[in-house]
Amino acid sequence: NALFGRCGRAYLVPILRRASNPEARLQLNGRLRSALKWWHRWLSSPAGPLTRSVPAAPRQRSVPPAVTYSDASTKFGIGAVLLLPRERVAYFFRTRAEGTANRVGPAKRVPAGGSPSGARPIDFLEVEAAVVADALFGPMLQQAGYHEEVSFVDNNVSLAWITDGCAFRDDVDPLIEDMWFCLACRKAYKWWERVSSTSNVADLPSRGLPPTLPSDWTLHELKDVRRWQAPVNAGTW
Repeated sequence: NALFGRCGRAYLVPILRRASNPEARLQLNGRLRSALKWWHRWLSSPAGPLTRSVPAAPRQRSVPPAVTYSDASTKFGIGAVLLLPRERVAYFFRTRAEGTANRVGPAKRVPAGGSPSGARPIDFLEVEAAVVADALFGPMLQQAGYHEEVSFVDNNVSLAWITDGCAFRDDVDPLIEDMWFCLACRKAYKWWERVSSTSNVADLPSRGLPPTLPSDWTLHELKDVRRWQAPVNAGTW
């Protein structure tokens, strides 16, 4: 689940490692400090979000998990796709990032350095795409009656930062911390996985184009989706 599952243990692992290491130094390292700050914020929340149940037996799924894909491109910006398998309905957004090349379409060679002049690094944009997708799609999933979600990212570095809960970068860490806080507040069950770039359904939206889906799916575009802006609190996206 969002707090103690494979990926949700992000802010618990540093504490457990320190507790089980007899040779650990007394000083706080960056990971431990970040984890303690997150838990202080989380445990200071109202009692409602803090109360959650974890089933002891496998759940009988009446609704399959929703599936989300997110991606980013230095040629356009960020994009993501939400797939609701029960209804065979999909939603997507595509948002231009300032400083990216003014180009819509397939990928071309990126200049040395990995991004156009003035653009955010691609690893930051990949994290931002996942964070904005979660903030946008999460409430939609709740309203549609979906309790579980599998989310795909095609960037190894960004996926590691998301699942670890920390990137040791001042520009990335606030996004990740807020996303996990929002996940916890809405009691989400979210699983993160890697997908190849060629199989990422959000590749085209990240380049300014609609995604390609089977003909029996209904596709809706969510327009005017804003980029992440700090500071962000749960429920203020």
